[in-house]
Amino acid sequence: MNRLCLLVLPLLILCVISCAPKSAEADEGTSILWDEVETGTVNVTDVTFIPLETKDECLLGYINKILYRNGKYYVLDRIQNNGVFIFDEAGHFLSSIVKPGEGPGEYIELMDMDVDSLGNVYVADNARMNIICYKQGNPKEYEVIPVGKHFKEFCCLNTDVFLLRDVFEAGQNVKLARFDKGSNTLTPLCKPLYDSVDELSVLQCSKHYLYRSGNRILYNERFTPYIYSLSPDRELEKVFTIVSDDYVPEGTLKELEGNPQKFLQENRYIKDIISIYENDKYLVCTPFITPSATYLLIPKTGDSPAKKVDLLKASRLQGISQIEGVVGNRFLALLNYSEELPAEVKQQLLPLLDKEPNPILVLFAME
Repeated sequence: MNRLCLLVLPLLILCVISCAPKSAEADEGTSILWDEVETGTVNVTDVTFIPLETKDECLLGYINKILYRNGKYYVLDRIQNNGVFIFDEAGHFLSSIVKPGEGPGEYIELMDMDVDSLGNVYVADNARMNIICYKQGNPKEYEVIPVGKHFKEFCCLNTDVFLLRDVFEAGQNVKLARFDKGSNTLTPLCKPLYDSVDELSVLQCSKHYLYRSGNRILYNERFTPYIYSLSPDRELEKVFTIVSDDYVPEGTLKELEGNPQKFLQENRYIKDIISIYENDKYLVCTPFITPSATYLLIPKTGDSPAKKVDLLKASRLQGISQIEGVVGNRFLALLNYSEELPAEVKQQLLPLLDKEPNPILVLFAME
């Protein structure tokens, strides 16, 4: 009997272990305790300024989105110019897609843009509920992809599958969904957090919430600590959890519906996690409480702890926007020329600028 027990007991233990639920840590990726993260410094290196070429055909108003893909910069200006502008790595203007209208290959309400690894440029026409693919960025060669639902933002996982953010129609809202062009199906991935709150009426802190770093897409489910990654060959995967006791509660969120002024004045809670990008060394993001240049810098390798850093303390980064993208292993921000910039920055910029320059790209690394 004793011998039988010795044989059976290990099997029972193995069975219990294999059937036990996974730990929360494994399910929620790397957890960062935001309330315990200390403020630190960072060494900003390899700063490069790239003025975008100024010509009559590419005078930019407001940059809603900028992507670096295939050795080019793709700029969405949907407010002033209602189009996409393409520049090379040195900032020289190459071409544009400006096709507002109701004819073939045109869009009525330009909402968003994305670019795939083949150089195809996609735009969202919110009015017609379509995505238009301009082959290799050629405005004369296009494919119209009917989605049939309104949405605020999208990313292409490949030429047939798209992520849609804030899909909405009468009686139904979905925070994140996967749209398959071939089967014309929409698969919800994230639904609204609270049934009582109209999240679409709560002010957004960021220009967009699908963040592309190379081929990987990062996404924060608004009002939650969860950061997900998505790539063409993966499902939605939780990779980081920014743990805090200060996320905005349901009752307060309800009070912020349709009240942008109150939203901006509210300074007790984390209302969003914005500007989420990564390179080989770091993931950076901003838990948004009030407008600030403070970033959470999370090392992806080694044993170094996460830390809070203020990028504007680096003199060569004075006046930059929030981080807008990734170029190789450097982060990308925007800068508008001003006489108030530090002398060392103006000295470097002046020989590069036209009289009325477009925004300047700022690339930098962090050590």
